[in-house]
Amino acid sequence: MSDLHVRLSSPAPPHRRALSPGREAILQGPLELNTTLPPTLSEKAPVTPLAEAPLNLEEYIDPHIFKQLPRLYPTASQLAYTDLQTYTTHALLARPTLVSIARLTQQFLIQSAPTDYQRILHLWILRLASLSLLNLPLIAEAEAQALSDFNTSDVFRTKTGHSIIPWTLRVLLVNIQTQSHGQLGIAKYYSLAREARIESWKSAKRNASAAAADPSALPTPRWQTRLFKCGLYIAAMLSHIKDFAAAFEHVSAMRDSCPGDDEHAFERVKIIQVTALLYVEAGDGKRMDEWFDKLPNQDADPIPETPTVQLEQAVASLSISEPPANEDRTERDTLFTTLAGEPPQPQRQPGTIVTGETTYFDSDKFGEANMAAAGVDNERKCNLAIAYLHDGRIDMARALFKDLIAAGFRFTDLIFRFCLLDELKHEIQRTPEFL
Repeated sequence: MSDLHVRLSSPAPPHRRALSPGREAILQGPLELNTTLPPTLSEKAPVTPLAEAPLNLEEYIDPHIFKQLPRLYPTASQLAYTDLQTYTTHALLARPTLVSIARLTQQFLIQSAPTDYQRILHLWILRLASLSLLNLPLIAEAEAQALSDFNTSDVFRTKTGHSIIPWTLRVLLVNIQTQSHGQLGIAKYYSLAREARIESWKSAKRNASAAAADPSALPTPRWQTRLFKCGLYIAAMLSHIKDFAAAFEHVSAMRDSCPGDDEHAFERVKIIQVTALLYVEAGDGKRMDEWFDKLPNQDADPIPETPTVQLEQAVASLSISEPPANEDRTERDTLFTTLAGEPPQPQRQPGTIVTGETTYFDSDKFGEANMAAAGVDNERKCNLAIAYLHDGRIDMARALFKDLIAAGFRFTDLIFRFCLLDELKHEIQRTPEFL
């Protein structure tokens, strides 16, 4: 193991380095992808839940938890929750779609039975994921505070010690709840990585001993994937606190430790994509090109003319126009609500627009409202570039990222949103289980 690898994977101080082989293995970080069983591995004592009765999550569906979303973004036309599985990636990341998901999940959460905990947890994943992809961290953080004990309380663990909280939700909560405490977020991701490593070893040990199958246990490959993704989320957190030197060192160590066989091709591609995104966030278009060149480029298919895409195009065309006069604003609002399938809203009086993240002055004299719309257009381009990168349309993603870098766009949690897209698409495929 190289010195770099030791430095990143073993944060313990020197006086604690002389540990037993089993303990030393447990303290490895998420960069170590091997599943070799340590010489000794003490089983975690079973945790007895505080509540043996059916789990009641009534306090997590309280209507007072939810914050009002900005009115700056309209919803998609007649979005059916079950139809999300057929959406293309770029249509799924369109702002009207994400706003519709956020509002629908809020409605379904409030209407859910308190004991239907699997449905409630599934809806919370979609709610927080949509808020994060909409780049509304203040709203997401405020709502996530009500879920602060999901990662800590033994109430949510079975007698075998497994948490009933979905792994995706636990990972998501770490990022949202530690937005202003990056080092704490990194430490929590290392804690999750340690849990994933131990569970992976336990699974391999059960397979080796031909022990009776545990219905609540996951196979080793699932835990290996979770361990790998913890490494990506750590890179996202390092990028969030703008510690690019540590982030580049981290992904470099991940790349060096990733095996070169076909079985780990997915991990290698993800590492290259995250490395390229790091250079995007750093504003280095030249180095971004070098890493994008390492990725296979798929042919671009024409974007289907769905209502969501038409609405996105309308938002883009309006956001780059001249500051509208008062009589034009009514026409603009009518266009939004007509495409969104909502009744027209009364015209706003000159004042302020509170979006939940920033308060914009609604004054045509200075054009701040139009500047806000231009910011929305850049966010739309950013999500579209993420979608293209996810689908392997490298040239299209490259062009959009170059435009954003040239425009001086300030990227926010780009890597986290890219990683979150996989989780969102996976969760959407599970919607029939809960409806």
